[in-house]
Amino acid sequence: MVDWLEQIDEDTLVLVANSRLLKVVQQRFAQRQQELGNTVWESPRIYTWYGYLAEQYKFWRRHQLDAPSLLSSSQERLLWQISLERILRNGQRSELMDKPRAAKLAQRSYLMMQEWQISLEQLRDQNDQDGQLFAQWIDEFKRVCDSRGWLDNAALNGWALTGSKGTSIKGDATIIWLGFDLFTAAQQVWREESERRGGKHFVPPLSEAKEPACITKYVDSRAELYGVFSECREMLEQDQDVQIAVVVPRLEHCLVQAQRAARQVFYPTTDPDRLQKNHGCYEFSLGIALSEYPLIAAALNNLSALGRSLSFEQASSLLDNPWSSLGGGTANIELLEQLRDQASNTFTLSFLFERLKKLDQKGLAAQALEQLKSIQSDLPV
Repeated sequence: MVDWLEQIDEDTLVLVANSRLLKVVQQRFAQRQQELGNTVWESPRIYTWYGYLAEQYKFWRRHQLDAPSLLSSSQERLLWQISLERILRNGQRSELMDKPRAAKLAQRSYLMMQEWQISLEQLRDQNDQDGQLFAQWIDEFKRVCDSRGWLDNAALNGWALTGSKGTSIKGDATIIWLGFDLFTAAQQVWREESERRGGKHFVPPLSEAKEPACITKYVDSRAELYGVFSECREMLEQDQDVQIAVVVPRLEHCLVQAQRAARQVFYPTTDPDRLQKNHGCYEFSLGIALSEYPLIAAALNNLSALGRSLSFEQASSLLDNPWSSLGGGTANIELLEQLRDQASNTFTLSFLFERLKKLDQKGLAAQALEQLKSIQSDLPV
């Protein structure tokens, strides 16, 4: 990364492919400054694509009258879910979907549509029931955004290509793209517009690693698994202490096939029953689901509380989870005892807030609920 690090100055914009790479690049830049003997330095302008567009939009919005407000990702996802519930309620098909997951998929799908400039008319032209439902969903989502004066993150692509020309995004002298194997249609058009205005774009490699001299193309996934495991066996025969990790995309869908290929390569003459009892040469692991990690589970639980009534079990989990911003505290325990005595089976955040406010003298837990309540008030009912 040394070459592009040395190119960064006050006129350089660095765009990275994702948030994880953003942190890595910031760390490498800081490490480079320390190696040069610097104790302080100006923070470089490093953004993800949407992080950069969002900052530019907010700056542009200061000088515009009645410009739409940009939704956060969590607000946007909740609005997708509310829009879905409305159109399903009208069609009497509300029981067909896992709505939170469907809202997440819709948010990502609509983002990709905007990135690749796929119009709503093209979606409607598809003779597919799911496509027609998605088109109705988008119509409802856009209707609510337009009526409330909101802008979703996907719309930033269109804003960068049309409304921003010549007014908002300045012509940066140097733009460095890191980690982009493929540029979306929106990014490509934006690059061309930037180059027309004098910007210079570079797409350097992230490391000095050379491309492999030979790339093997397999007939199918079975042949690929067999070939990779055969290479692993050769490496193990040369060094029995070596540890090898093989990453198999979507392993949950081809686990049986992968296990069969590994058995044929490493233990071709061993009975499968004996192998199951003793096969220390390799092991397969799917890991645990991301949603099962405590911190992530707590965050998902907090988000699920927005805009809906909670059962006692949900309220209990929200208040009692040690990883939650609302978890712990004597006031929470007392509140749960009161909820057990309530005749109602469901509770809103406003109800929990008022009860907790009376119990919590320090206001810490109530402050956390107030933050969730303020988010909830900015979204449609």
